[in-house]
Amino acid sequence: MFQDVLFFNNFVSRNLGGLYIRAGSSGTATAMKGVLHNNVFEENVKKITLHLEGSTASPYQQITMYQNYITRSDVAHEPVIKFFQVVCNSSYNTIHNNRGKSIMEVTGFENVRLPIYQSFTHNGFLNNFAYGLHCDYTTLGFCR
Repeated sequence: MFQDVLFFNNFVSRNLGGLYIRAGSSGTATAMKGVLHNNVFEENVKKITLHLEGSTASPYQQITMYQNYITRSDVAHEPVIKFFQVVCNSSYNTIHNNRGKSIMEVTGFENVRLPIYQSFTHNGFLNNFAYGLHCDYTTLGFCR
């Protein structure tokens, strides 16, 4: 079984959503190892632009994400980037001019007792607008 994901030098533009990867392994021997490198995600709408999700039974899925450019996404009721139960090492990415409920959401490690750490270094977050987790509407000023 092929358990590696290599996604690089791609242009993902003007889609309902962007890239969605779900890994379902339950142990270290079958864990997914992925690389996202040198991609452009541009003008994606309504759904999460970059969604990486691991199995709830195992926190071993690993993604290395570097030198990507995520821009002009408008995902009103979702985060622009979402990592759920995936260990991500992210560096030298540019996240620019996006709108969403949040810009980046990393969750799924509440009950994990292993020494597993996320690493986010040398990334640029520029001119983004997050509506916030409390907002039900996308129009500025109409949050409950």
